Amino acid sequence: MAWYKTGTIAVANGSAALTGAGTDWVANVQAGHGVILPDGRVYEVLSVNSATSITLSTTYQGGTVASLGAHLVIPTQGFAQSTMAAVTQLVVEYSAMLSGAGAGKFGDGLVGTPGISFAADQDTGIFRKGSNSIGIAVGGVERLGIDAKVTVNSANVRLSNAYYLSGNIAAGTEVMLIGVNGSDKVSIDGGGYGVVFGGKAGFGISPSYAVHVSNSDSTQGVFKNSGAAGARILIGNTVGDLDIRTDASGHSFIFSDVNKNLSLGTAASVRLHMEGSNGNIGHGTTSVTGYNHRQVKNLTGATTASAMSLEPIVQSDVTSDARIYNAILTLAAGSYTLANAYYYRATQSTIGAGATLTSQFGFFANSNLTGAAFNAGFYGAIDAASGRWNAYMAGTANNAFAGNSRFGGTSAPTVTVDVTGSIAATGTIKPGGYTVATLPSASGVGAGAIAYVTDASAPSWGATVAGGGAVGVGVQSNGSAWKVI
Repeated sequence: MAWYKTGTIAVANGSAALTGAGTDWVANVQAGHGVILPDGRVYEVLSVNSATSITLSTTYQGGTVASLGAHLVIPTQGFAQSTMAAVTQLVVEYSAMLSGAGAGKFGDGLVGTPGISFAADQDTGIFRKGSNSIGIAVGGVERLGIDAKVTVNSANVRLSNAYYLSGNIAAGTEVMLIGVNGSDKVSIDGGGYGVVFGGKAGFGISPSYAVHVSNSDSTQGVFKNSGAAGARILIGNTVGDLDIRTDASGHSFIFSDVNKNLSLGTAASVRLHMEGSNGNIGHGTTSVTGYNHRQVKNLTGATTASAMSLEPIVQSDVTSDARIYNAILTLAAGSYTLANAYYYRATQSTIGAGATLTSQFGFFANSNLTGAAFNAGFYGAIDAASGRWNAYMAGTANNAFAGNSRFGGTSAPTVTVDVTGSIAATGTIKPGGYTVATLPSASGVGAGAIAYVTDASAPSWGATVAGGGAVGVGVQSNGSAWKVI
């Protein structure tokens, strides 16, 4: 073989430890090889400890090499010689087995000392009982005999022929081998286990899973309990991890017991999640701490899309109120204070880079909300008292009312701002500016209406205003004419 010199070494004067960098000594060096080190001497390899560690049989005599030292491994014939000696010894020791166990032939053995046994359990194994008959011993006792029949040597279980199981099955007994009767059915009676399968079990199909069921009859269910009312299917490594059941009335339930979470998903992703400890629900998320119901999902699939759409079809028995969204708050008894309760709260989150939002509405009543005898985009029914407001706008942004507005009553307004009662102003009141020619009809607005004109000519208090001038003055309707005030 080629002399190995890959990598570099470090070695200290007076040390037998050789350290490599970039070396693979395990694959290329053996004890007994020689290695030429930087001092030019050849040293014998005592042992190879790892790919980068060698112990020399003598200490290094040269000067210390901290790193990047060269080395050259010299293979010797000693390894091949020792290998040949070991092979020769092996042939001598096992030549007697070549015509016996090596040829697949074993001694008969006895029930207490089986011909085929185990080093750590020599009274358990296989022995020859007689001509065309073998036995399997466990703990020096025959447990299974095989000849023309298969006999399970137990006080309770006996396989009486190649197909039938007879005898009593005591509670706790595991039946390992089962045949079928003439109708291709397995029937086991007794107070113990029904059937214990050590491997995969298939029902109607050759199994590919621990329990594999195939039912080609679409009119029949896969599982049915014909015993007491109600049935349960338990799935998990502890009883009740997942509990699917019906009750005596035929109602169906899916439970995750002992505070385990319950999730439903598609494409290996969780779509609906329920916390086991508190019942909080997440739609598109499993992070639901502090949320009774939380939805975190991409809104996609159409140019107009809805995160939630409630579209009930009212039936004839609903004749009082149809509450499409109904929020009712209850405070549990206790010594605490709730600072704020929001029955509906609109909050803007992040607008991603490059995205543009044209308009947004905290609450929007569509223009077709007009089909009832009375239609209100927003309705407040809170009676007057301290701390009560039907509408409270604390923000300083503008407010716009395109239609006529009524204040102080509920009858339909007849003008832009229709007030029943008094107006109190802590600031100025600024009527709209007109020219005399553009003033509305005094009879149309009625007596008492006030306006401001910008082109009065020689105005005189109480006189009918005349235009064509440049004087700004207030005017008031007496029901038939506009008078200067």
